[in-house]
Amino acid sequence: MARLRISITAFATAVVLIGVVARPSAAQSNGLNLWLSGGVGAAQVGPANTAAHDRHAGLSATFGGGAVVSDRLLAGLQASLWSHDDGQGTSRADFFTVALQGYPLPFGPLANVYLLAGAGVGSSSFSTQTVTVDSSRLNATRFAVQFGLGYDIPVFCPFWLTTFVQSLNTIGGGANPHIRPGEGTDNAVMLHAGFALTYYRSRSAQHCSGRSSDVRNVP
Repeated sequence: MARLRISITAFATAVVLIGVVARPSAAQSNGLNLWLSGGVGAAQVGPANTAAHDRHAGLSATFGGGAVVSDRLLAGLQASLWSHDDGQGTSRADFFTVALQGYPLPFGPLANVYLLAGAGVGSSSFSTQTVTVDSSRLNATRFAVQFGLGYDIPVFCPFWLTTFVQSLNTIGGGANPHIRPGEGTDNAVMLHAGFALTYYRSRSAQHCSGRSSDVRNVP
């Protein structure tokens, strides 16, 4: 939990620093097209394919940043962090992915709906009881995939409030001798929902007026 508090403190500090530079940056016409995001939420983490058995709930944090590729596509790096203290120690999950975020709907309020897909590395360690022969821990560090959707809400230029729901899974895990046959795999899943404050830096003079007006248009 201390690690998560440090992450949230780092996010708050980043927001303050972004706020200091945002106004002069937004006024420049030849700057980089980039985005930065950080937020908090709630997550459930546990073994994959267990019908929600042995899932641990706790606070989570997310950070990201990258390039505004076009008015409908963002690309960048994302980190999703979770930790939880229980009777068997501290459980954690850390996912680091390269992701694409697209806005498929072209007009109206629905133009701010996005779909997200990414791939990277997931590392987790958590206790298991229900799906295992005896109390143990599942430790997994392997290739991971990420899928999600969300919605951008204009707050004040150039900041947006982003709501999101995501699923992150490690894949490729082999048999775990502690898990009962048919009751799970040696992979971790993180179901993650929350909100983030997102800063968009675009060369477009219209980037604060709404997505249906080319909010992330790159000329």
